[in-house]
Amino acid sequence: SLPWRVYIVAGCAALNSVNLGFAVGINAAVGPELEVDLELDHAHLEIFIASQAGFSILGALAASPISDRLGRRRAFAVAAITFEAGIFSMVSSSNFTMLLFGSLLLGLGIGFGLAADPIYISEIAPARCRGRLVTWSETGINLGIVTGFAAGYLFSRFPPAVAWRGMFLSGNVMPLMMLVLVKWVMLESPRWLIMKDRLKEAEGILQLLSPADVDPSSTLAEIQGDIQQTLEESGRFRWRDLICCPSKGVRAILLAGIGTACCQQLCGIDAIQFFMLFLMREAGIKTKSAQFQFMVALGFAKLIIIPAAGKILDNVGRRKTILVSVAGMMMACLGLSLYFVLGNKGLPEVALAMLLLYVCSFSVGVGPGAWLVASEIFPTLMRSKAMSLATMSNRAMSAFMASMVLSLATKLTWSGYFFVLALVNLAIFAFEHRYLPETKGKTLEELASHFARISGELDPFMLKGFAAQGQQPQEQRLQEQQQPQALKELPNKIGRSLGTDADACGTTHAPR
Repeated sequence: SLPWRVYIVAGCAALNSVNLGFAVGINAAVGPELEVDLELDHAHLEIFIASQAGFSILGALAASPISDRLGRRRAFAVAAITFEAGIFSMVSSSNFTMLLFGSLLLGLGIGFGLAADPIYISEIAPARCRGRLVTWSETGINLGIVTGFAAGYLFSRFPPAVAWRGMFLSGNVMPLMMLVLVKWVMLESPRWLIMKDRLKEAEGILQLLSPADVDPSSTLAEIQGDIQQTLEESGRFRWRDLICCPSKGVRAILLAGIGTACCQQLCGIDAIQFFMLFLMREAGIKTKSAQFQFMVALGFAKLIIIPAAGKILDNVGRRKTILVSVAGMMMACLGLSLYFVLGNKGLPEVALAMLLLYVCSFSVGVGPGAWLVASEIFPTLMRSKAMSLATMSNRAMSAFMASMVLSLATKLTWSGYFFVLALVNLAIFAFEHRYLPETKGKTLEELASHFARISGELDPFMLKGFAAQGQQPQEQRLQEQQQPQALKELPNKIGRSLGTDADACGTTHAPR
């Protein structure tokens, strides 16, 4: 059994994700109030809401150097302080420009925390339970969404000038709590301490975090070896190898991993959540009380489904669950389009049922599945860089989708908007069906074989990348069992990623 301190510090890190969820939930609530008090039109409101996702990209980029320099614990403090500064800046705003500056600070704080959470949890948790504890961040995000919806409901009774400021101000509770936890509860990452040659401190923390049957000194030695291997391998694969001139095999991996991360937002989940009040008002739910009650109910539904989603992804498989999830969202969008085109505003329950189907379909598959697939599909040599690209692409897609909701709904009507969104989800279904492999229960050798088959190329980088994770394939097994016959007959194709000779890269021979 794990020591209780592991659960405590992992829970503290997951609480940091509440800030991101709160920003999503509160932005869904403040829109109508900002329109009235600051006289914002639809275009300015879209820019404000989408800007937070865009600015969070900058925060995510800055998170790595900040956490490497200051430490994992202090990175949480930086995220909390920046988030607090953004909140107070927005609360004191009297025009759109000041509001946008506050959005910049808030987005930076969100980006810091978004990148810091999984890194910290993965570094303090034993390997056998990292996956389970990392998913706590997703629970924290949805808890924050519910909290944001509830804060909106609480302040919706006040005049607009007071309401939206009170909604934002209620978000300063969790950052203040995080500062207290960082100071008095959370432990520094042993891995970061070892990187800074603070070995005695690292061993002391490993003593607190390790199970009783595990020797902390042996764990420290393992971490030291892993750090050394990572440092040696990190220089072998550069950004230009990932972006400018990737081989066919690398392109296939990036298409599946980063493409799935983009699809998580391309399906429209954040865009719909941000403008949920406008949607429900158009669906025939006129009272604020009823609108916020249903928003809170939707948030709780997403929160409850997350534990079940993990079991479904493990039992059914990643690919099948994601495909069913996208199909459910597509059917919900078609149902909403039909509802609005028929003008059934006297039956808002139908629209609410379709919205419930949409968010539950997302939460059971695409939501948690996108990051699970990315964590399993990227080889070690490219994982950190590829995950950075996946995160930035995901947040950029969120900003893009949120920046046009009200404008498209005005031009196409809500019926047309949801019909277009249904077509987008159909395209996502086709993309995932074509490019997403099943990663459940797959060995790293089998994944290498899959990408070699679909790309028509087995380059040394792919072999080295997968072998670096401890499963270097045997030459005979690779040639006779795993590689398709068509690939065996190909001339020797050496990928451009690591050079021209497989033996020089330390890998087994490529098929000739």
